[in-house]
Amino acid sequence: MDQTCSTGISAGSSEIPEVKTPFSYFERYLKDDFFEDMAEFSNRKYVLLKGRSLNTNGPEIRKYWGASIAAALVGFPKIRMCWDRRTRFPLIADNISRDRFYTLRNSLKIVDDNAVSDLKKEDRFWKVRPMLARVKNACLENPRPKEISIDEQMIPFHGQVRMKQFVRGKPQPVGLKNFVMTTTSGLPLDFLMYEGKGKEIVSGKAPVPEKLDVGGRVALKLCDSLPAGSSIFIDRYFTSVPVLETLLSHRNIFCTGTIMSNRIPRSVELKRDNEMKREGRGCHDQVVRLDDKMSIVKWYDNRPIYLGSTICGVSPIEECRRWSKKDSAYIQVPRPYIVKMYNTNMGGVDLLDRILSKYAMRNRTKKWTVRVLHHFFDFAVAAAWIEYRYAAQLNKWPSKDILSYFLFKMDIAENLIYYQREREVQQEHEEESDDAEEEDDDVEQAGSKRKRRATQSLPPKAARIQNAIHMPDMMHNQQKSRSRCRFPGCSSVTYIRCTQCKVFLCFTTERNCFRNFHMK
Repeated sequence: MDQTCSTGISAGSSEIPEVKTPFSYFERYLKDDFFEDMAEFSNRKYVLLKGRSLNTNGPEIRKYWGASIAAALVGFPKIRMCWDRRTRFPLIADNISRDRFYTLRNSLKIVDDNAVSDLKKEDRFWKVRPMLARVKNACLENPRPKEISIDEQMIPFHGQVRMKQFVRGKPQPVGLKNFVMTTTSGLPLDFLMYEGKGKEIVSGKAPVPEKLDVGGRVALKLCDSLPAGSSIFIDRYFTSVPVLETLLSHRNIFCTGTIMSNRIPRSVELKRDNEMKREGRGCHDQVVRLDDKMSIVKWYDNRPIYLGSTICGVSPIEECRRWSKKDSAYIQVPRPYIVKMYNTNMGGVDLLDRILSKYAMRNRTKKWTVRVLHHFFDFAVAAAWIEYRYAAQLNKWPSKDILSYFLFKMDIAENLIYYQREREVQQEHEEESDDAEEEDDDVEQAGSKRKRRATQSLPPKAARIQNAIHMPDMMHNQQKSRSRCRFPGCSSVTYIRCTQCKVFLCFTTERNCFRNFHMK
């Protein structure tokens, strides 16, 4: 059997990609027309429900999404706290009102319900399909490395919806199921939302074996976009002997994964659990098919584990570090090569899930459409950050210069919120530059628009009146002439007197004897 499995992160191109701005990576997944379409369909739906237009537009929809991202980054227990006097967050509160934010969230639409045919409505995700299609198409454009991982992802949701699933053992066991294919670094390459029972999943490039379960069908379907020679890594939910055979014989795609004991053919005889337990941790057994194209391996660690592969086998055997309860210390345990390759390449989807779990937009809602829209918006941002980080690493950027996921996401939020303002300023710059060139080619025009000073929020009353003892008091109504400043070295006259010290002190733009008197 072929024992070579490389662990490359991206396609084998020698060209190093240029590091672009965070918003440039994000725009590849959700382009400008996405926000314009959402504004148009939201207005139509609002007219049908309320009898009047929502009067929203693309820039305001961008502002809503930017505020949603920023609210998730702030992490308040309730989004309303972003507008509260004591917890006000200026980036959100200064750009969109609270009532307008909730009005937009309750009115989001990305399809025209009346224009969707009954045939298209058989798709259980038709209400969010345009967004899923945009993100999916961008994922399909990502380069395909040799090693790929496929796993299931849960979108948390507890409301009433036909597609809701329960997966025991998941961090978020209740919600909508999404099957994702990623690179080993977590970059998504394709995904498939599970519509539930009654919906057939069929691969377009490989025949589906009879009585194949959902996991196997999903694995064959997601592999449609992979080139021949790829190697996928899947867990026991997807793995079976028919899947391994079909991928190898019809697509020339290699597959490695853990497999359930009841899916192993009865003709395959492996060592019993008691026998392997007596031999100790690290023992293994292998059965190779006569044509040398498939192997089934049983490895005993803390418990027996079954793996099947069409590319990897037992050899070469290496040692790995494991914790021993009996010895209360780390010990060296023999590990087959197939186990090493599975552990190395299987964690791509889990890595993507860990990134998505940070600062996710998971505010409470009873609408499954809102939950899916928020999830795939975060999905696009996470994918953009993985691309950005990988490009920066290829260009050998220092770690301190690579934006963290928090700062990357905040940059996108700010670009969405100030999108219209930045475009207007840029347009003014271009117009002023054109006018200057027409008048005189030798004169350079800066054309920078004066920025509006940001409004500062008021401090809480407790902090405002704390230690308010030495306060300046204007005495021009109590006396006709000014008094001499009592700060040493100052001979000026002033009307300002300290309420506590009862002495006159200067308080002007040129001198601040009042401050210096109480600090020296």
